[in-house]
Amino acid sequence: MRRVKNAAVLHNEQQQEPQLLKYAGIIPNVSNTSAAADSVGKHNKHLMKHEEDVSSSIHHNTTVAAEDVNTHNTKSTPKTLNAVIHIGPYKTATTSIQTYSGRLYQNLAQDGYEMPWKHLQLQLKKLGKDATKRKIPEWWCKQMYFALCFYQSVPTHRMKKESAEECNRELFNAGVEISQKNHNSLLVSAEQFSNVEIEGVEKLHEYLSNRWDNVTIVAAYRRYYEWIVSFYNERQKDVIFNDAISANKTDRLLPSLYHELRFNSVFNEEIRHKYTLSAVSRYQMYFDNVVVMNYHDKSKSILERFYCDVLPGAIETCRKLKSIKMSKSINTSHSRVYEELAYAAHRRGMINIKEKLNAKSAEESRRQHNVKKKSNAKLVEESISQHQEKTLNLTSYDFPRKCLPDDILNEIWSTSLEAEKKFGGDEVDESTMKDEFDKYSKTSFCELDLDAILHSPLWVKFFQDQNQKLQAEV
Repeated sequence: MRRVKNAAVLHNEQQQEPQLLKYAGIIPNVSNTSAAADSVGKHNKHLMKHEEDVSSSIHHNTTVAAEDVNTHNTKSTPKTLNAVIHIGPYKTATTSIQTYSGRLYQNLAQDGYEMPWKHLQLQLKKLGKDATKRKIPEWWCKQMYFALCFYQSVPTHRMKKESAEECNRELFNAGVEISQKNHNSLLVSAEQFSNVEIEGVEKLHEYLSNRWDNVTIVAAYRRYYEWIVSFYNERQKDVIFNDAISANKTDRLLPSLYHELRFNSVFNEEIRHKYTLSAVSRYQMYFDNVVVMNYHDKSKSILERFYCDVLPGAIETCRKLKSIKMSKSINTSHSRVYEELAYAAHRRGMINIKEKLNAKSAEESRRQHNVKKKSNAKLVEESISQHQEKTLNLTSYDFPRKCLPDDILNEIWSTSLEAEKKFGGDEVDESTMKDEFDKYSKTSFCELDLDAILHSPLWVKFFQDQNQKLQAEV
């Protein structure tokens, strides 16, 4: 039975065999293998047209690729072409890798790598066309539209949000050009790949294996109990505070983590399907070379691990990365505790937070200060934060809270331990890990006890005073 090799082991192998990179993959559990095999055998009857185009394109271009290679062989020995697909999953430094891939694209090109979004951008520039007029999304999102080419035709309720955007055929074809016309290696990073079903993994295998010599699937491992909180917080970014204040429809600004885990079947399916355990297992059904980077290995940054240890032959890219100053974490989550409390007080009539500024007041503020005045919602949120942290000298975790019940905690811990044993290295420090988990169980896993807070005389008085200030300003 093969086992996972982390990036450090892979780096040592590269030093020993620079021309032949061997990446061991993950063998799924027998039960998972059986289920996946059944899934492979059941093809969807409602395939989208773009999926038919994918298969047609693969069949047509395979012949062309063979002709190109034969012609190229008569001239010189062809270089080894690598395809590296970084699948995420979400909240494992994917945005950082995508950002730095954009910044380092010239160095990547020196190492023989191209990315479909950049290839397309440069082609449009040569033709004198403005890429922005073609409504190509921001560059770190473009790769998502490549990944969507491998989504199933009939989306599940779990995939509706992402599959609403269609596959970008230009990006798909740009990948073909990278291989057949430019004879270059391919790099794509898109966390949407962690949501691809087994049928899509099979199509991706067809697309890649017919065009590149070596294919590497790269995933990252983050401890489940930490990842699930980050994933939950990311999902809540779509809730806009001012819009919620205006609508005033729900009892809470955000559904609690407890509510999502206990009652939201879509959320539960998402976290099971997109987490590293499941995603890697699906890709292992078709790819032998699956690399899992340990998010918690602090011996080097995950960026250095990706570009210097995992990406085959990326010598110039690695050298450049090491020479630049790393920026802070990108796409970080932030606490919405104070927004939640402000919304709850507004919802219960303790304070009246208007969505929009008084028109006369806003105009006067712009005229006098040449700046846009903050919304009442933002002012109240900041007032709560200042009162809690400055006046009371407390933190957002010091509010009364309600935490997850034991049955949910046990399930999270079980999955966390299983993943750690697979991806966390040879020696698992279960005791230290359990201590960290216990801290999460008393902090990040907990929701505000709004009843207890808003019945407290201290906060009743606070919101009365804040409401009077707001009314006086209107």
